[in-house]
Amino acid sequence: MLLFCPITVIVGLALRDKAFAAPSLTSAEAVFNVKNWGPVGCTPIRWKEKWLKKPIFRHCDASGTSPDKPQPYYMLRADMERETLESGFEEALGPRAIRRWTANEVNGTFYLSTLAARYTLIPSDRQCA
Repeated sequence: MLLFCPITVIVGLALRDKAFAAPSLTSAEAVFNVKNWGPVGCTPIRWKEKWLKKPIFRHCDASGTSPDKPQPYYMLRADMERETLESGFEEALGPRAIRRWTANEVNGTFYLSTLAARYTLIPSDRQCA
């Protein structure tokens, strides 16, 4: 379910905004190919100073994406729920579900099979109403 991976979404948004401090991080491939040095499980990637206080999900309207106005939660939730239903999930997934999924993954207490058991995809031969 790469589409719903919050890390991929955030990396994609950061690449669009050119928010990474390292000039070599200009593609998703470059970000995900960063090697860990020494006996650590991860390598921190620095953000440009000007992006540290800006919201990741920003308000959009006909004039474009706002540089610093956050997207209201109710809009983010509605968009995410609509998109998960349109992509074939039987139940809508909103920010809370993704937030819990991410937290449990970080803690090592959650597996994708748990999510798959709760939110099953509709087979492609069935039509959504």
